[in-house]
Amino acid sequence: MLSYDKSNRRAQYTKWQSTSLEVIQTITSKLALRFEQSNIADIHNHWLEINDLKYKEKDFNKKLEKSIEKLLYLFTLNILFLKKYEAHDYKEVDNFQKLLSCIDFHLQEAQVNEFPITMYYHELLNIDEEQIYFSLTKIGSDFDLIELVSIYEDVISKRERKDLGKFFTEHTISKFIAALTITKESKRILDPMCGTGLFISSTLELLEQEDFGVKKEFVGFEINSITAEIAKLVFKIEQLEKKYSHEVKILNLDAFNPFIRVRNPEDLFELEYEQQSIELFDVIIGNPAYIRYQNLGQLYKYIPNEFKKAYIEVFDESLNDSKAQGQFINAYIRASLLGNIQNIEHFKERLKSIKKKLVSKRNEEELFWYNIVKGYSGLSDSTVPTWLLAYTLCNQNGQIGFITSNSWINRDYGAMLKLFFVQLTELKYVMDLSNIIAFDDAQVSTSIVITSKKKFNPKNRVKFIKFKQINNQNHNLHFMMKSILIGANCYKDEQNIERQFSNWLETLESDWEDSYVRIRIVEQQELVSELLEENKLLKLMPAQENIKPLVSKKWGDFFQKESSIDTLYRSNKWISINNLSININQGIRTGYNSFFYFKQLTYRELKEKGLIKGNIQTEQFTHLYWEDLYRENLIDIEGLNRQYVNIPTEYEKRYKDYILVTYNYVDLDEKEVRLAFIQKKYLKKAVRSIKDLNHYDVTNEQLPHYIFISGKGILLNDYDHLAKNYTIEEIEGWKNVGLHPFDDTTNAYIEEATKLRVQKNDGIIYVPEMPVLKTYQNKPTLENLPTYWYTLALQSRHIGDIFVNRINYKEIPFVLNDMSKPYVVDANFITITLENLNEKILHIYFAIFNSSLIRLQLEKNCTVMAGGALKIEATHLRRILVPDLTILSDKQLKILSDLGLILKNKKFSDKYIVGKIDRLLLEMLVDTETDVLTLLQEIHGQIESLKNERLKK
Repeated sequence: MLSYDKSNRRAQYTKWQSTSLEVIQTITSKLALRFEQSNIADIHNHWLEINDLKYKEKDFNKKLEKSIEKLLYLFTLNILFLKKYEAHDYKEVDNFQKLLSCIDFHLQEAQVNEFPITMYYHELLNIDEEQIYFSLTKIGSDFDLIELVSIYEDVISKRERKDLGKFFTEHTISKFIAALTITKESKRILDPMCGTGLFISSTLELLEQEDFGVKKEFVGFEINSITAEIAKLVFKIEQLEKKYSHEVKILNLDAFNPFIRVRNPEDLFELEYEQQSIELFDVIIGNPAYIRYQNLGQLYKYIPNEFKKAYIEVFDESLNDSKAQGQFINAYIRASLLGNIQNIEHFKERLKSIKKKLVSKRNEEELFWYNIVKGYSGLSDSTVPTWLLAYTLCNQNGQIGFITSNSWINRDYGAMLKLFFVQLTELKYVMDLSNIIAFDDAQVSTSIVITSKKKFNPKNRVKFIKFKQINNQNHNLHFMMKSILIGANCYKDEQNIERQFSNWLETLESDWEDSYVRIRIVEQQELVSELLEENKLLKLMPAQENIKPLVSKKWGDFFQKESSIDTLYRSNKWISINNLSININQGIRTGYNSFFYFKQLTYRELKEKGLIKGNIQTEQFTHLYWEDLYRENLIDIEGLNRQYVNIPTEYEKRYKDYILVTYNYVDLDEKEVRLAFIQKKYLKKAVRSIKDLNHYDVTNEQLPHYIFISGKGILLNDYDHLAKNYTIEEIEGWKNVGLHPFDDTTNAYIEEATKLRVQKNDGIIYVPEMPVLKTYQNKPTLENLPTYWYTLALQSRHIGDIFVNRINYKEIPFVLNDMSKPYVVDANFITITLENLNEKILHIYFAIFNSSLIRLQLEKNCTVMAGGALKIEATHLRRILVPDLTILSDKQLKILSDLGLILKNKKFSDKYIVGKIDRLLLEMLVDTETDVLTLLQEIHGQIESLKNERLKK
């Protein structure tokens, strides 16, 4: 069987690069020259456009080399195949033309966008045929076919892997999922995003070891034509070598293409030709492409034009930029999932129903499915709709098993997926593999879910499985399964350990925990409790009269051991933040920090950056800002390096109105630090990063950053243009409420930014053309002042009374804003705003948020990212529980407020006051001193364990 030997793969790829580099560079340089000299300029431009290179010609050769490498790699694989399996025919090959005629590599015209070099395939044939033939055969003689197949994930670029979610699954994981889903009765098995077929190959290995005696039919869909070619070759080899007795068919197509469910997949591009619906599958397994929502537009080039034309017609929108293409992919997937699409007109109807806010009358089941499809979050990665896709392709009572990112468990976008699992399937296993080495080249914490296509069964027993770290290290799944089986006295031999472990799990009737794994068995009705807290989901859920009320638990809690702490949080002394007058939001997102953010530097810092010349005589003043020095006549305008800054008119009279700040001047690849005089009224102090902070309470004066808030100021040109587009009455009305042109230096700063260029996926644009900045411009009315791309609207949620960093490592401090002069909080933070605020209540909640009782909830329920970072979102904070202040005495509230007041003057590293807060809170929430000490020790132990576990990732 083919498998990817990770220890050998890198060495083989290094060998491939060394052997093939010369011929790749030769072909690349000659093709580049032909682009400039021949009539294939249109092909060249199209290729550049598809590869986002239209304005990045310095990257052209590098990108072209990668495409040539892929083509050369495919040729070499075919040569080795011919040489090994069709030796007689291969002996007759003595030139390039004969060689190519033997290679079974023909892409359909509609698919060449994936691999644009095939558009000028014939041009390639005319470049030194004899030399290419010699090089290809020589390269082929240096490799074994299996070795070459194993390096495919290195041949494709890292960018392509990220854009299309191509992360190749560890061998044991593939076999394990197969063992959990495939039985003797399973006949038809689908991998909807099969890549090079490794998942199917691993499954075949498992089945051959078991010898079910029943021939099974495997189908693999693969959107990437080159990857599909590799997969076809893999299974052609295995078939020739009689490695298995089952049928395997690889189809180069998009799994979301709606005609898959009503047509012969091989005829998908013949849109007028009607076909009967294909047979559904008994088992659907795989490692779905993990594509973040921001990258969905990368799928655009794979979608047949008929669907694009339908979208343009229904939505009346062009598809000329990456943002629009991403929106198209989103609508295309949702429309496809609605199903029953037999022709392009049906597809248009589904698009229209996606576009509508209200739906036509449907029966309960149809309406529920429609709400799931339309309602899942646009922030979801591609694995969420892939689960829904698998459901549509699966037989009733069929099995579905995927390995995916585990972020859906604790992220807000996972709510709709959980509703899908609970209501439309019968869950068997939910596994957290965050401590398992699953992928060689992706730092993604993973999960496995195994479920059946069945309706909601409240008594169904679900096994939640959490593999542990051993000695603070992650291990592979094979090691963990063997260790667990040995500990359970169930291990027999090395053969087919995946099936051994699967059988052991099946027979497990009660919770299990050892040094390697924690398994908790819960009834499916218990999974509903978290969903009932979501108003959006509550409206969608069918009647739950037969489900007894349960104490609310989050899915992430089921991976943890039941403890006395869980009982503590379930008492009536706690209350959800959602039920309080507390608003949780994200800080301000500018859309372009280089324009909106400034930094104020001291004299010494300005001097070090070469932005100021001369010297002041007294060293003790070098830590002061420009304004302080100017006011004391220690420096004058001549002290500035004038080539970097515009001086305000009559500055010596109006200097109190301005602040001298630095900013990052960025024009494509040109970057430098420059100076600007900006009027104070347009600047507000801001905290940009946790690096700006080291205390729980940071005052306005201590922050070095400013953010540009234009308020009612507009560019002079925009001010003059108002007269051309609006009435005198409108303009006078706006002036009366404060609309005014900027002063000269602020105006000059913004005018400079209008000429700066930014590289985007669809080419070079100017800063004001950035999509996010264009949204700041409004259509003014008598009540609404005109706004423009530079009009950053400041809201109360961008300030907040308390805020916390979104990306955290060892510490998770909640910081108090300056109550006397509040500053703006960047989107790097989550803000907490208390309604009906008074200083006592603020200090109480400030103390509570910094307590270990809140820290433990965050460690358990927030998202662990690559590198061990803990990502806190607003949705996480909205779900946490805090002590109910109404049950506390005035004396307790006073002590808690005093502790908050003391804490705000401390550094983040100070644990003493936090310890006193913990002790006080626990004394309020439990009955005896012994309970307090025991619980406190357990809480700190859990926090430390969870923190260390994620930091080891």
